[in-house]
Order: sequence, then structure tokens, then C-alpha cells
Amino acid sequence: MIVGAVGTFGLAVALSFANSIALMIVLLVAIQFTTALILTPVSAYIPDRVPAVKRGMFSAAFGLAQLIGSVVGQTIGATFSTSITIAYLVLGGLLAVLVIVFSLVNVKSNVGETRLPLDVRAILSTFWVNPMTHPNFAWAFFGRFLLFTGYFPIQTFMLYLLQNFIGLGDAAVAAIPTIGLANLVGSIVGTLAAGLAVQKFQRTKPIIYVASAVIIVGLIVPLVAPTLASMLVYSALAGFGMGGYISVDFTLITLVLPEGGNTGKDLGIINITTTLPQTIGVTVGVRQSRSSAATWPSCPSRSLRLPSGRHS
Repeated sequence: MIVGAVGTFGLAVALSFANSIALMIVLLVAIQFTTALILTPVSAYIPDRVPAVKRGMFSAAFGLAQLIGSVVGQTIGATFSTSITIAYLVLGGLLAVLVIVFSLVNVKSNVGETRLPLDVRAILSTFWVNPMTHPNFAWAFFGRFLLFTGYFPIQTFMLYLLQNFIGLGDAAVAAIPTIGLANLVGSIVGTLAAGLAVQKFQRTKPIIYVASAVIIVGLIVPLVAPTLASMLVYSALAGFGMGGYISVDFTLITLVLPEGGNTGKDLGIINITTTLPQTIGVTVGVRQSRSSAATWPSCPSRSLRLPSGRHS
């Protein structure tokens, strides 16, 4: 985790000076690798060290942290929109410090535990869990994968959606923190509501269904009325749905993990549902934006503009 934190910080600094698409691609792929060194071990802490009866609370906190982090990242990015290098330094440095502190204060060690031999076959098996043998794990995987594939493009292209689809133009940058705040409030409420529901009903799947439906309703609102107010409604509803979904879904995942002492490996596979949809979803979003650009509402600037006025 410490290697991942330091590596991510260094790559973030390098990314702030990237001056070509090719270099950005290389650095972003490398960052996916270094952040995976952080996320996978962190994910393994809950099933490894928290009893099943108490995982609901820990899972809710874990899920809420992810959502709050994305909102904080958006806000910091908008705040330093004219100082890209400083933004990368602040975000990368904050991540590195928090991860290193977490690693150092975590005194319980597994150094004395038995380790399975590591060979090529073991490494290749890391990326595979038989869906026929473990169908519940497979359903949990594909459920997260599809939801995140639909969710991430909206978050990734939020600035451009506000500029062109909503029609805010250059004023879109100033609206990002407000959108983020609405998402944050919705996330907190959704997480708390889902946590209470799990404690009361001792069920997870119905809550996941409801959370997913709330996200769908949120997506429909801006399509019906493309205004800043509708985007705020979407952001709050999406935050509520994702807060409820992630907090409960992680509990469900820990209960359907294949047996065999490979918790870290299996959660690494689950983490693919967080990273891969960002790539696939963004690719789909780019293609869709090209085909639908002609139908977007008119606004002062039809092109996608960065805060500095450069075109992308």
C-alpha cells in the first residue's frame, strides 16, 4: 500500500506536466496499477478482520468514504482549475499521506501466517473465479460492473455535460462544487438509510434493487428537463442511490466470496468492477456524445471547453 501511495503521487506529479495524449495514456494506465496496490489490500480488511454480523456498519463506512472521496476530488479539481499542477500535487499528496498513515498505524500483522506458493499458475488464477461454481459471486460481480459502467460516464463528463447539454458554457466550472455537494448530501442520507434498513430487515438484495431504481430515476430527470436544477436533482438522487448501493453491496460481496482463504484475490477481481467500467463507460460516453451532439440544446459554446479556454 505504501508503494502504491508513493507511486501514485509521483505519477500524479508527472501527469500534471503531460503535454501529449500518448503520455497521458501511459501515465493513467500506470496510475490504475499503483492505485490497485492500495485499493485491493484495503478491501480485504473488512472480510479478514470484521465479523459477519458487524460488516454492515464497516461496509457502509467503506462505501461512503469512496463517494465522499470522489466529491472531494471534484471540488478540489474545480477549485484549482486554473492551477493544474497544484491540483495534482494536493490530490496526490493527500492520498499518499492518508494511505501511509493508515498503513503505519495498522499494527496487526499477518507475517507469521501460512502463505501459498506463488507461481505463474497462481498469478493467472487471480483473474478467474468460476461463475458456474460460484454463481452468487458472479451475479454480484456483473451487477456492480453494469451499474458502474452506466454511472461513471456521467461523473467523468460532468463538466462537459454542464457546458453543452445544460448550456452553462464557461460558468460550468463554478457549478461543479454545488453539484458535488448535492451528491455528497445524497450519499450520506442514502448510506444511513441503507444501513438502518439492513439492521432492521436483515436483507441486502431488496435494498440494492431500490437503490438502483433511485439512480435510474435520477438519470431521467435531466433528460426530461435539461437545467442546472435538474442536474442538482440528479446528483442528489444518484448520490442517494449509490450511497445505499455501495454500502449494502459490499456487505453482500463479503458474504458470497468463494471459500478457500483467497479473500484478497477475490476482492481484487471485484475491484475490476470499479476500474474497468471507468474505461468502458467513458468509451461509450465519447461515442454517444459524437452521435448526439447535434441534438444538444444550443448554448454559447458548442465545443467542449476547458476552463482555460482550450478546446478538447
